[in-house]
Amino acid sequence: MSQPGVFVGTRQGLFRLQNGKPERLAEGDFTALVREGSQWWAVLGGHELKRSDDGVRWSHAGKLEGPRLMALLPTAAGLLVGTSGSHLYVLQEGKLAALSSFDRAPGRDDWSNPASSQPDVHSLSQAPSGALFVNVHVGGILRSEDEGKSWTPTIDVAADVHQVLFDAGSKRLLAAAARGFCVSDDQGQHWEFETRGLHASYLRALAVAGDTVLVTASTGPFTRSAAVYRKPVRGHAPFERCEQGLPRSFPENINAHLLAASGSAVAFGTSSGHLYLSLDEGARWSLMTEELPAIQCVVLA
Repeated sequence: MSQPGVFVGTRQGLFRLQNGKPERLAEGDFTALVREGSQWWAVLGGHELKRSDDGVRWSHAGKLEGPRLMALLPTAAGLLVGTSGSHLYVLQEGKLAALSSFDRAPGRDDWSNPASSQPDVHSLSQAPSGALFVNVHVGGILRSEDEGKSWTPTIDVAADVHQVLFDAGSKRLLAAAARGFCVSDDQGQHWEFETRGLHASYLRALAVAGDTVLVTASTGPFTRSAAVYRKPVRGHAPFERCEQGLPRSFPENINAHLLAASGSAVAFGTSSGHLYLSLDEGARWSLMTEELPAIQCVVLA
């Protein structure tokens, strides 16, 4: 396949890589980035929301003082935004409106965060049916089947989930958690935990490329030993370590939003400015660049 465009948000701007050196598209501290069709959304500095029709020219879309904007999900009802302090907002008519139902979600009093005074919304996903899934760290995964009017907890809070993803191809709800790779075939009513083949069970990110799920695993939050793994998204085969073209291990976690996939292509970045790309679902990798500022988010387009 042809090499896709790789868009990389860093502390010093947004870059595009495609068959050459990094091209800076915009200035700023890009902390989150998402694309849906021709529409792009980004968070700058943790508080300002921007939009673009091409990923190159950006305009102001909204701003929120206080909570940091951490996760973005375009939906038919508007852009859903997850924040620090575990709040949800919807962008409506140029303003970020609080989704108050999430502040009343069952089990909220049991949420916590070992790295901060409050739990945060780490990731968001949606099924083709419209069901919404919100990953709270540390608060499990909440599901809504009525456009956010009500919420149902779906997994043990102690699983310590770092990313949730609904894979439309396999119709499976997937999660990367401290307990391992989490799989549900009924939208979170029941879960299975898989760790076979991993050198450690602490997972921070996941993505699906074609028929393959990729995860990042490490020995813990302050690891010196992290790696990327792959397995078929269907079935229960063990994970295999991604090694061809990659270092044997990485000295830090590869977090959610640093790993992205589109079709059979998958890429990930590191805080040291290294960007790796695979065109065959993670079987073989190449180093695209090692000259970027600290990478904070990656999107393939």
